[in-house]
Amino acid sequence: MKFHVVILAALLVSTPSYATVRVEAPPAIWGFEPVIRVTGLAPRENVRVHMFRGFVRWDTDDPTKRSGWRPVPITLHAWADVRADRRGTIDLARASSSAGTYRGRDAYGLWWSGRKPGDALLAGVTVNGFDPNSISDSQSRIFVTRNGDSLASASAVGRAPEGLRTVLVADGAINGAFAAPADGRRHPAVILLHGSEGGDRDAAQAIAQRFAGQGFAAFALNYFAWDLKGLSGIPNSHVNQPIELLDQVRAWLARQPEADTQRIGVYGHSKGAEYAAVAATYLPWIDAVAACVPSDSVWEGYGIGDPRNRPNANQVMPAQLSSWSWQGRPLPYIALPASDDRSRYFNNTAYYEARRDADPAAAAAARIPVERANARFLWIGGGRDETWASGAMAQRNDRQLRQAGKARNSELLVYPRASHAICGDGTYPTHLWNDQSTDPRRPDLDEDGRATADAWRRIVRFFRRTL
Repeated sequence: MKFHVVILAALLVSTPSYATVRVEAPPAIWGFEPVIRVTGLAPRENVRVHMFRGFVRWDTDDPTKRSGWRPVPITLHAWADVRADRRGTIDLARASSSAGTYRGRDAYGLWWSGRKPGDALLAGVTVNGFDPNSISDSQSRIFVTRNGDSLASASAVGRAPEGLRTVLVADGAINGAFAAPADGRRHPAVILLHGSEGGDRDAAQAIAQRFAGQGFAAFALNYFAWDLKGLSGIPNSHVNQPIELLDQVRAWLARQPEADTQRIGVYGHSKGAEYAAVAATYLPWIDAVAACVPSDSVWEGYGIGDPRNRPNANQVMPAQLSSWSWQGRPLPYIALPASDDRSRYFNNTAYYEARRDADPAAAAAARIPVERANARFLWIGGGRDETWASGAMAQRNDRQLRQAGKARNSELLVYPRASHAICGDGTYPTHLWNDQSTDPRRPDLDEDGRATADAWRRIVRFFRRTL
């Protein structure tokens, strides 16, 4: 779940030698830069700003990770030492953090940098009289402190952009969410493609609204979903997914008064980025593709017999297990045999690259020929991606376009120390599920936070420029 902050109320504290300190903020809208301002401080005063956020993590004591999973509440704590300006004001979008869970200027810093209890950066950092365990799931609270004493605090929540028309769609294979500005005008259309996590009704609505808030007519497509999500009429596995489904989405968009289907972009992350790149080579009406942590190849599909689906004794295993098909024909793919022992590899990226190297001819046939596409591309990758080598694959896609004389159609953005988790809007805490590592092969979780916010800004600018 992503959290976006709007200050609802401030608890004000006055002292004889200082003005009343206030925490102020306009509504923090999904997809927009969050704003927090502190006023009433002494000129050039140094204070500490904290954010506490409640989550539930699924955890287990089983070292094999095969059983014993249970929900565990956890409170993340982010903090920054910042200095007021000559008017006694702090704008966290502009103020530089001299110490804390992040450093420097970063409007998103308190959001992504929260640390788990026991983290070394939280040693001795407290708010006097406040129990972090009092924060429940999905709640957030901000404090401004001087020497540990609270000067002002505020509860924090978030909301979708206003002024949108939002429609949940369940029309056979066309399943997802549509959102667009309800201003009587037509807007460039974007089709949004999820990753291997599968489709989800709430997630589709949230991302469609996030793009719509930036001025697009957005359709977030659930092209497959696990049975546990309760979405009917769409596949429950990712095998031989028909590329031409996007033609149906385009036709649906053409019937919406807010959508200008003469200007269509496609955004995808992870497996959805693979879908977007493949689709652009078959569908000439795609004008622009933003591919976040993409692939350069078609990989084997997955999901048949997955425990997230209901058992089906009558299910037949297809002869070909590609991720994608065109007009009923599976595309060539790199095989990922179920018999492989993936535990022998450092991470999933190492396994995928080993499978690529195991059969060079199959890998060559599975390459996505992005140079055939009419679209303009933005490739966004992580140099330390542990899911697959998105940084290297983004670079190869960019190189293919440049070698084909289409350099103007390709933009490349690789964050050298970032992971696979850089496709949000910058507000999700990067330390929630992982711990920072000194191993140079492991991602830098702080780089993930900064990269995610930067990538989101660049995606929006890319579509505004190309559509």
